[in-house]
Amino acid sequence: MRVLYPAELRGPSPPCGVRWPILQDVGMDSQFNGLPGPMALSYIIPDRKGINTWPDIWLRPASPDYEFVGGGITILESRTRDVDGVEQVAFTSGHIAFRQSLLVRAEDAQRYASHDDLGPARVAALGGTTGEHRLLVLTGVVGAEGNLAAGTAIHLADGTSLTADGSAHYQITAAGSSENLANRVRIEGPSGSVKEVLIMSTDQDQLDALASGRVDAVARGELGNREASRNANSRFVVTALDPAVEYGGFAFDRADQGLAECVDARINYLTDHRRVGVAEWLDDSQVFLQRARYWNATEALAQIYAYSALTELVRERFNRTLRYPVDAGDALSGPDSGGLWLRVRYGGRRNENAHADSRPFDGGSWREDRSELQVGVSRPLDGLDIDLRAGFTGHVFRVVAEVENGRSTAGSHAEALGYGGGASLTWFGKRGPYAATEARYSRWEADVSYRRRELSAGIDGHSWGVSAETGWRFGGGRFRMTPRLRVAWTGVGFDRFTDSDGVAVRQEHDAALDAALGLEVGIVVPESGVRLYGDLEFVHDFEEDSAIAAYGYQFRSGLADSWARLQVGVRKEFSPRVSAMLSSDFGVGLDPDNEGTSMWNIRAALHWAL
Repeated sequence: MRVLYPAELRGPSPPCGVRWPILQDVGMDSQFNGLPGPMALSYIIPDRKGINTWPDIWLRPASPDYEFVGGGITILESRTRDVDGVEQVAFTSGHIAFRQSLLVRAEDAQRYASHDDLGPARVAALGGTTGEHRLLVLTGVVGAEGNLAAGTAIHLADGTSLTADGSAHYQITAAGSSENLANRVRIEGPSGSVKEVLIMSTDQDQLDALASGRVDAVARGELGNREASRNANSRFVVTALDPAVEYGGFAFDRADQGLAECVDARINYLTDHRRVGVAEWLDDSQVFLQRARYWNATEALAQIYAYSALTELVRERFNRTLRYPVDAGDALSGPDSGGLWLRVRYGGRRNENAHADSRPFDGGSWREDRSELQVGVSRPLDGLDIDLRAGFTGHVFRVVAEVENGRSTAGSHAEALGYGGGASLTWFGKRGPYAATEARYSRWEADVSYRRRELSAGIDGHSWGVSAETGWRFGGGRFRMTPRLRVAWTGVGFDRFTDSDGVAVRQEHDAALDAALGLEVGIVVPESGVRLYGDLEFVHDFEEDSAIAAYGYQFRSGLADSWARLQVGVRKEFSPRVSAMLSSDFGVGLDPDNEGTSMWNIRAALHWAL
């Protein structure tokens, strides 16, 4: 058995307070050194030893010699009790999922495609395992209670034989067997079930028997069988997958709840609650080692979290269509019915995720400053029977953010520069209705550093968005009121990259679907050329948080899904052709998970009528 004691994973004292020997299934460890169970043990415990005796291994933690037992042990309620039915141990929540299967020679794949085909076959199994029990169940040798079917012959190690009569005196379950069957070496099933089941002691014995032709199939877990198939260069193949899914875990003395919870938390961390498993390990054999290294690597959490925040920092943002509700011709494409305009916006956002300390991959905090310069032109479309207006814009922006994670001791610095353009089309009805659509696209380049140390330079990406808005203007003269609804679909994209620390980063989720319900009001100050307006809106994002993946982690941005925002502004006409606008807004996050989240903006615009 291979024992891992990486120096970088050991602390000054044993994690979870483990000091006694730990028992582990040798077969599982020898085949899957990189899998969640063995990796978790290598990371958690100071001492462990392997055994070859399988039956009742899960009950060993109830003895004074062992604190817990792990490996390829299927979690079953029946395995928590001793022969007297007294509950002795408890299992973890289950760190790996698998199914039972058959391993056969490649040329026999069709012949033994399912357990129904095993009537003439000899099959190898490890005694006292779930593999043996499920084989007997699926071939009809045992019933629901574990009783062997009448007529089943059981051959024992001392050369004697027994014949089952269908009663509980002849019973085999995943948790144990009748005492008289403890030394079984061969089982002959009744007609139509399976010809013979040869009980073996080790996985290697099973594989040798299959290779030599002594048996036709090996009954055991899918993971072990697939690994054996790969090692045999596909001379063996996996068939007859059991429809029942099993979960493997670790067993503890039922009185030692603190230790069980501690180990369970670490295993769930390593496997990301079963989201990182065998497929991910085969794709990257270092995935569990990397996750183990970062259990206490608080700096790495802050570094990688900056990449997930980057998606939100560069996302496209849309203005409201009616900027000055008192004017019938105020459109998204410009402050008046037509003209050239210049707009400057400067704002910030503070995102605070309340669970960043306890769930470090579901969010953190960042403080963002964003500035944008926008120029545009808008014109009515002549020759139409409807009031339709088109606009075109160009923009440049810069965004800077300090990003922290709840388990980090310092923050990362992210900065992005971008440019792009947009187009809009707005329709105004004769009695107050309007509808508008706008599209924006940007190219950007971002840098990320940590404590003035450059992590990634020149991350190239793009962002895009489309919005649609509709509303109805009421009132006239000096006062107007406009209820409205706006929907925006946005996305951000960048290619996978590897930073200077060797962290491979790729996007997992980038889309956002926002809906905003708002109410605008505006008044005209008589004989002053001044117009005042205010806007209150509620916004909700219906998509999941944006996220990136690195080293098997999934880091989510943790941005609030719901916001309330209030904007106030003033517009001043200096001449029939020149006007200016100044506005500000403030918003707060409404999610319980994002207490303290807020945003603010200041905008200024200058317009020349054509």
